[in-house]
Order: sequence, then structure tokens, then C-alpha cells
Amino acid sequence: MLVAAGYSAEDSLRTGRRRAYVILTIALVVVAVPMVVNSLASLWARQVSNVTQQWLGSTPGAEVTDVAWQGDTVTVSVLGPAELPPLSELEDAVDGLFPWDPELQVVHTVGSRVEPE
Repeated sequence: MLVAAGYSAEDSLRTGRRRAYVILTIALVVVAVPMVVNSLASLWARQVSNVTQQWLGSTPGAEVTDVAWQGDTVTVSVLGPAELPPLSELEDAVDGLFPWDPELQVVHTVGSRVEPE
């Protein structure tokens, strides 16, 4: 009856393979997309950290302690003296890294690291 209606075991096998390929493709996308996004966020954080280190280059004792991405906002944590270079210079440098305009937040902690003797 099924053969008379045009169904065959070969069609069933092709449909099963096609379904398997679709499921594998979906699984690959579900795994690959977050990995790519995470890798890009790490790369961008490293680039922002490097630009911030250059921005702090003329400030003795200042250092970048953390860079974090949250959506389109990048938060840079800086440890250093009370006076930092103009923030507009850092904003321009960060804006030059990306094709979009991420919001920049700088968390400035006044102080310095003390090494035990």
C-alpha cells in the first residue's frame, strides 16, 4: 500500500539523514555562537586594556585592574593617583577600536599597591 502511494524505504532513509543533518547543524550553531561571542569579548577586553595602559602611560603608579563587557558597555577599573589623564583621550581611543560606539565607564580607585618587604 505504501509503495503504491509513492513511499519507499529509500525516501524514509533520505528523510532520516536530512533530519540528522539539520539537528547536527543546529547543535553546531548553538555551541559555536556563544564560543565566538566569548572569544570576541575577550579579544575586545584585551584591546581596551592595552589602550588604557597607553592612556595611563604618563601617570606613575597607575594600572588597569580589570576590563569587563556588559552589553555595549565596557567598564575599565583603574588603580592610581587622584589625577588621571583626560578621560576624553581614552574615550577617543576606545571609540577608534570598534565600528560602533561602546559606552565607556571608568571605575577609578585612588591608591597604590604596596609590596611586603
